[in-house]
Amino acid sequence: MNRPPFGSSAIDKAGSFTTSWVDWLMRLWVSQQDSIGLTRPTENLKIGKMHLDLTLGKPIWVLSLGPTVWIDATGAVV
Repeated sequence: MNRPPFGSSAIDKAGSFTTSWVDWLMRLWVSQQDSIGLTRPTENLKIGKMHLDLTLGKPIWVLSLGPTVWIDATGAVV
């Protein structure tokens, strides 16, 4: 994730976000999104990231990194 575009104005004369800030905010939003699938993601993991594990049929969350530990809503390691 790149640094925010601090060198440019965030708001234009019309009161809207500038393109550089919209682009950065969209990349930030996408990087924080949860995932869904049959296999667990291995990249861009953060503690607390949720993944809907279709193999288990339930959401799971990253508890720790290095090693990556996933837990379910009860706190059980999965």
